[in-house]
Amino acid sequence: MHGRGPRLGRGALVLLAVLMVLPWASAALGDSGANPPAVTSEQTLEVGKTTAKVSAMVNPKGAAVTGCEVIYGTTEGSLTSSIPCPSILGAETEVEASATLEGLAPNTTYYFEIVASTAEGTGEGGPISFKTQIANAPVPVTGKAGEVKLASALLEGTVNPEGAPATCKFKYGTEPGSLSSSAPCSTEPGSGTGPEPVSAEVAGLAPETTYYFELIANGEGGEGKGTVEQFTTSADQLAVATGEASAVSKTTATLNGTVNPGGSLVTRCEFEYGTTEGELTSNVKCSALPGEGPEPLKVSAAVTGLAPNTRYYFKLVADNEAAIPGEGAEEQFTTARNPPAVTTGEASGVGQTAATLTGTVNPEGEEIESCAVEYGTTPSLGSSVSCPSLPEAGTGPVTVAVQATGLSPGTTYYYRLVAKSPGGEEVGSVNTFATLAPTPTPVPQPPPGGSPPAPKGPEPAKPPALSSLSESNSIFRVGRASTAPAGRISRVSPIGTVFSFVLDQPAVVTVTFIREESGHMIGKSCVVGRRGAGKPACVRSHVAMMLGRRSRTGLNRLLFTGRVRGRALHPGAYRATFRAESLAGTSAPSSISFRVVAR
Repeated sequence: MHGRGPRLGRGALVLLAVLMVLPWASAALGDSGANPPAVTSEQTLEVGKTTAKVSAMVNPKGAAVTGCEVIYGTTEGSLTSSIPCPSILGAETEVEASATLEGLAPNTTYYFEIVASTAEGTGEGGPISFKTQIANAPVPVTGKAGEVKLASALLEGTVNPEGAPATCKFKYGTEPGSLSSSAPCSTEPGSGTGPEPVSAEVAGLAPETTYYFELIANGEGGEGKGTVEQFTTSADQLAVATGEASAVSKTTATLNGTVNPGGSLVTRCEFEYGTTEGELTSNVKCSALPGEGPEPLKVSAAVTGLAPNTRYYFKLVADNEAAIPGEGAEEQFTTARNPPAVTTGEASGVGQTAATLTGTVNPEGEEIESCAVEYGTTPSLGSSVSCPSLPEAGTGPVTVAVQATGLSPGTTYYYRLVAKSPGGEEVGSVNTFATLAPTPTPVPQPPPGGSPPAPKGPEPAKPPALSSLSESNSIFRVGRASTAPAGRISRVSPIGTVFSFVLDQPAVVTVTFIREESGHMIGKSCVVGRRGAGKPACVRSHVAMMLGRRSRTGLNRLLFTGRVRGRALHPGAYRATFRAESLAGTSAPSSISFRVVAR
C-alpha cells in the first residue's frame, strides 16, 4: 500500500465535513462574509502647544470608504470630541487618513482613535495617547495711562495669552526701578492666541507727580513683562475762601464761602466754628458739595443753637479726591442781643380821670434803657408815661406800674407796655380799660307851695382828702389768704397788718406797694447787692403790686395779709402809697412804710 496517503480516522472525517458545510451554511443565512476596513496602529503625530496632527493607514479591503473621523479626549475611556477626516472617502485601496486637532490645552495628555467605515463594517485603531507641548509665556504690551486726574489714573495695555490661561497686573511707583505698588487687571486676558486689551484703575496718587508703570502677565509658560511707561498726575488747584456770615440772629447764622475745585472732585466741604479764636470745636457740613468745575463756587451752611450776644469764629474747610484739605482764613461774627420780653398787664385803680397801668418786663440779661406805657382813646394811642423806675438787668420778669392821669370820665382807653434795651425795643399787646362815668349833679327842687329858689352858680367840687393813715403792724409776716376788705376786727393778727385812714367823701382808694432796696450807684444805675462798694448809696424802688378798694366817708380799715390775687410780697422793706379818687379828682398821695419778714 505504498504511495497511499494517510488514512483519516473517523473523527477527522467529521471535522472535514463540518468545515466544508460552513461556507454553504453562511451563504444560506445571508452572511456576505463581512470584511471591515483595517486601521493600522502605526499612527504618526505632529504635536504642538494647542494643536496635534494625527494620522493612520486605513485598508478598506476593496470596499469604498464611506466614513472617517477622529475621536479624542483627555480621558482614555471617554473620548467625547470628534473631527472628520473626509480626504479618504471613496478610497478602495490602502490610504492614509489624517486630521488636525485644534484648541487643545498646552502641557496636557490626550487620547484619540481613527475610525473608518465601509459597507463591510467599521474598523478602528486602538486609543493612542500624546501630550501637548508646554505653552509659551504670555506676551504683555504696556500701553498708555488714560483718564489721568488729580489722584487717579487708568492704566492700559494688551496681553497675548499664547493659548493658555493667563493673569496680569500693573506695577507702578514714583521710581522707574522700584515699582512697589500693584493693581490687578480688571478682567483676565483669557487663553487665546492673540492680544487682549486689559486695564486697571489706580487711586490714592499724589497730585502733580510723575509715576512709572509696567504690565506683567503670568501663564503656564512663565512670566512676561511689558515696557515701563510713565504719566504725571494733575496739579492740585483746590482754592478755599471763607466769606462773611449772613442772616445773623440771636441763635442762628448762615456761614458763607467759596470753593474753586480746580478741576478735581471735592469730597468734603464744611465750616468749623467756635467761640475761641483758633479753637473751632464745632462743624457743620455745606448744604451741597460744589462739584468739580474750574471756577469758584459759592457754598453755605446754616448753624443753629448759638448763644445770644456772643462772638463766634469760623472758617471754611474742603477736601478733594487727593484728600488734601484746603482751608480759608478765620472770620468772625457776633450774634444779636436779646430784646426785652414785654407783657402788658391789667389796669387797676380805675377812676374817672386816672388809672394805674401795669405790666412785666424781662430784661433778658440786658440793661433796660427805657420803659413806658403808651395809651390813648384809639388803637393808635398817642400819649405815654414813663415807668417810675427801670427794671434791673436780669433774666426774670419784673412788675412795673404807671399812673395815668387827666383821663376823661366814661371813656375807653387803649394801652400797651413798651421797653427798650441794647438788644432792641419790644412792645406788649394792646389792652383796654374804661374810666368811670361822671356822677350826675342833682337838680334842686322848689319847696312845696313856694316859689323856686333863685338859681345859684355851681359850686366847685373838691377832690377827696385822705388823712390819718396808720398801720397796726410795721413788721409782719405774709398770710396764706389774699387780702379782703376789712370787716370787724376784734384783735390784731400777728400775720399781716391793718391800714387805717380817713376820707372826707366816698372815693376809690388805690394802694401801690413799692419795694425799696439799698444799693450803690454804678454809672446811671442803682445796683443792689455787694457790687459797688465805695460808690454813692442809693435806693432802688419798683412797684411790687397794687390794690384798689371802694371806701366810704370817715374811718376806713383795710386788712392786708401781704397777698393780692394769690401773689405774695417777698421779704424786704416796702412803702405803701395811698391815693383817693372821685369825680372831683385825686387826693394827694399819703405813704407809710413797713417791712415783711420771712417765716
